[in-house]
Amino acid sequence: MRTQFLRSDYFTHSGVSLSGKNLINEQLTSDGFSWISGKQYCLTDIMQDSWCEMGSAWDRLVSDRYLSDGGSYRERRMGKYHFFPWRDCLEKQDVEGIYYQATSINTTNGGVKRRSGPLEESFANNLFLHNLIRLYYTLLPVPDEWHEQSWLVYVHPFRILAAPNMVGYPTPEGIHRDGHLFTVQVFVRKENVVEDSAESQIWSEDERSLLFAKTFGYPLDTLIINDERVKHCVSPLFASGSSRGTRDIFTINFNLLSNNSPTKMY
Repeated sequence: MRTQFLRSDYFTHSGVSLSGKNLINEQLTSDGFSWISGKQYCLTDIMQDSWCEMGSAWDRLVSDRYLSDGGSYRERRMGKYHFFPWRDCLEKQDVEGIYYQATSINTTNGGVKRRSGPLEESFANNLFLHNLIRLYYTLLPVPDEWHEQSWLVYVHPFRILAAPNMVGYPTPEGIHRDGHLFTVQVFVRKENVVEDSAESQIWSEDERSLLFAKTFGYPLDTLIINDERVKHCVSPLFASGSSRGTRDIFTINFNLLSNNSPTKMY
């Protein structure tokens, strides 16, 4: 999973550099979302090695047994952290790996406590992941006073499966919100899939206007979403040829710890 990264004028945070920080923040403020190419990142050798070490974790995710359509096309794990910006302190929280969304957020698979297992320790404690969480936080357009509050951060690695006789649905609920303040989607890799399948889409709140559409293709391609301003979905994933296809990503969700979010993790 080693990747070459282009160099330019970068904003740097703990060994993870990113170009175009001001534009990203402006897009989040004006549009409610921002696309970041994986080519905008630059990593130190230590961060590059740490990023590569994460890769094998997607081979050990847990099958999602709670899909209302009875499908077996999604695997996942989950982790929870508390983040204290004024101290730059990120603390991993123990979880059983139970995820709950209110039906007001997820009409397809909500209203049920879904168990899939916690993050593996090596993934949960990964240095690159921790620094990426810190970096993304600095991009969020939030009021100054929120930097003095405690934040709740969820991390989900996902694998979507597809086969000649099975379509993979990254978002079986269709156009939706996640129930967070901000959602970050980070691409890892895909194998043996139709190139333009699994298109990431941003929709207006009333679901009438498609605002943005792009397919993840380069490691660390990123989509940051203000979940309170826009909705999103991903089109179906199709295998290419006769082999099983996979699409690996992870999401990082940000909420104020004081918020009563309709999406919870235990």
